Amino acid sequence: MDLADHIAEADLVITGEGLLDDQSFHGKVVGGVVAMARRAGVRVAVVCGAIDDDIDRTQLEGLEVVSLVEHFGEERSWNEPHGCVEAATRHLLGLLSR
Repeated sequence: MDLADHIAEADLVITGEGLLDDQSFHGKVVGGVVAMARRAGVRVAVVCGAIDDDIDRTQLEGLEVVSLVEHFGEERSWNEPHGCVEAATRHLLGLLSR
């Protein structure tokens, strides 16, 4: 896939996770993508279903994170995930284009 090369050429990387928790940064795809983007000096954002209350917040430093549950409510995020992910991505692009 040459993911590292694609990331190095990107202006922004957006990755996602159902439940963002401490395990997300240890052996899961989202953690690997975040680490690659950070090493390449590329801005990185995460769209997630929810953020675990017990997450080590230091892992989120330097990240823009959008939780679908926090932004759209639990019912809508479960019933309309596609629309919520699209809206969250537009929100991130708006924030990060400044």
